[in-house]
Amino acid sequence: MRRCGEQETQRNEPLRIAATQGGQASFTFQALYQGSARVVAYAWDFGNGAVSTTSEPRVEYSYATDLQGLGPQEVKSFTVRLQARLDRGGPLEATAFALIRGQPPSDTPPPVDLRVSRWRPLPEGGWRSDVVVRVPEGTAVTWERLERISLHWDGQADTSMRPWREVLQVEEALGNGGFRGYVTVSASEASPGIKQILDSLYGHDAAGQEVVVSWSPFKREPAPEQPGRVEPPPRK
Repeated sequence: MRRCGEQETQRNEPLRIAATQGGQASFTFQALYQGSARVVAYAWDFGNGAVSTTSEPRVEYSYATDLQGLGPQEVKSFTVRLQARLDRGGPLEATAFALIRGQPPSDTPPPVDLRVSRWRPLPEGGWRSDVVVRVPEGTAVTWERLERISLHWDGQADTSMRPWREVLQVEEALGNGGFRGYVTVSASEASPGIKQILDSLYGHDAAGQEVVVSWSPFKREPAPEQPGRVEPPPRK
């Protein structure tokens, strides 16, 4: 996934895509169009062979994770392409990215118990989330790395992989690989162009099976729309 922040030149593009994730693999895509010509149709390509044409700038789509060969906790990125067809002039095009993560079968018990508090602001800047991981008796988990994905408002994403102790501060060991600690998100990591940050902690159990737990340490709510100015009635 390539880095692509929301810079001023991107904000001024005549067509952009805003992506909002509502579930594991469910998305709402919104076409953001700036121009004088009228859009007569929006042609969507969801990156997995599925296409749709709408008259409205908003479309909802759910990816079928069981049909994509997506393993448990595996991340897959889809390139979403939009073509806006205008009543005059050539069409406009825009691109965004949708990321989904596979989930284990519903009848498989979770390998660990995860508790994460909602992020809260820090006096020195940034945000903190408390994390508690408990590992059942009879097994043990060795943690290895932490992946942090930063989702931009335009639907694109950055990802980084770091040793887990560089991101997670452990305050108390709870046995078998369980712990009580916290993660932080700095103000620079959550710049205005970032919509949400996702963390995934990777490790393996005593049998060598991969164990992954995920949470969101930061999410920015969209700014409320400003009401349009109401002109006063003309004086008689």
